[in-house]
Amino acid sequence: MKGEAKEIRSIWINNVVSAEVKKGVIPTLSKMEGIRSIDWDEERNMLLFTEGADPPRIASLEWNISLINAPAVWAQGFTGMGVVVGSFDTGTNYNHLDLADHIWINPGEIPSNGIDDDGNGYVDDIYGYDFNGGSWDPMDGHGHGTHTAGTVAGDGTAGDTTGVAPDAQIMILKVLDNTGNGFESDVWDAISYAVTEGAHVMTFSIGWRHIWGPDRTAWRSALDNALSAG
Repeated sequence: MKGEAKEIRSIWINNVVSAEVKKGVIPTLSKMEGIRSIDWDEERNMLLFTEGADPPRIASLEWNISLINAPAVWAQGFTGMGVVVGSFDTGTNYNHLDLADHIWINPGEIPSNGIDDDGNGYVDDIYGYDFNGGSWDPMDGHGHGTHTAGTVAGDGTAGDTTGVAPDAQIMILKVLDNTGNGFESDVWDAISYAVTEGAHVMTFSIGWRHIWGPDRTAWRSALDNALSAG
């Protein structure tokens, strides 16, 4: 079977092997011991909408933050300090004024030296990783991921305070490209990364439609194992 497969990844969080294989090798793989199922990891668009320009606002505390009584919780000392949130989306603009001070930094990695300093399998993963593009740079080229990260930790430096936990840190896990397209396997890979690198919370504003036939067993396994890991 040499040369029949490439881009092989072992995703430990749910015991999945992802690979690009030639069609003719699938029957052989299906007969191998230990194979539960073989699934086509089809690219799907998670963001089936377009965003218009926001109207101008006067800097303030966003209404939804007050509605859930977040300021009262902050007053008790709970602001997200010390909490790392894995943000699964189109990436995050780590230069955004509301977020720049709240981006997780990988302590084991030296920036831009082209070396996997911490030996985790990802080179120069300073802020997280672009799992969709296989790149160290998880910059958001769409806007949705920055929006959702701001809902978590936007501190209002540039205008409105949007973050429920404005002292939390965002671990950027780019699992969708700049048009919102993504694969199930990239999300599972990112979950493995989040657990390994010590994220405390995972946030997803993405999802697979039932009609697409997502691998529910693999999803359940990934999330159950993440919960078991703490």
